[in-house]
Amino acid sequence: MIGEMIERSKKKGKPEDLTYRAVTPDEERRCRKAENMKNLAVPGMIIGSILSLVLCGYIFYACFESAIIISIAAVVFFVAEIVVTILRWKDLKKSISYEIAEGEIHSLIKTKHRTYVVAWCEKDELCVSKFRYLSAFVPLTGKKVLLVKGDRGEGRKPSYFAIAPEGDPMTN
Repeated sequence: MIGEMIERSKKKGKPEDLTYRAVTPDEERRCRKAENMKNLAVPGMIIGSILSLVLCGYIFYACFESAIIISIAAVVFFVAEIVVTILRWKDLKKSISYEIAEGEIHSLIKTKHRTYVVAWCEKDELCVSKFRYLSAFVPLTGKKVLLVKGDRGEGRKPSYFAIAPEGDPMTN
């Protein structure tokens, strides 16, 4: 088992190298729902940013009664939150159409509170990464996964994400 996983990890590829198939109407509905659930994080992040800005302003006011320090801190926090919001906003563009490849979870990468899947595609005999995991299920090595390529339109990079093949409460 471990030797097989090591052999698979040597055959690295990019998401563009996979052979995708057209989605069925049910799979398209599930892909749209997963993408919409991902996009709900941005309004929550904006509300959280406003609340943290208010809380930081209150703390700075309580600790330092100098208006200059409060103003500088508020500007720094506000600029940081605007930059983060702009970066998240770029991720909101919804896909026009989807294509799917079937794979198996090889390993997981967790960065910035996000889970990315490294998957083995038997059909293409490639181990590919950079698929954001959008499912309510806990990702386990060896489980089947649908690797989705979402076309965002002319001149935009495609959206790559992975969803559970069936029975996922987040996408059903």
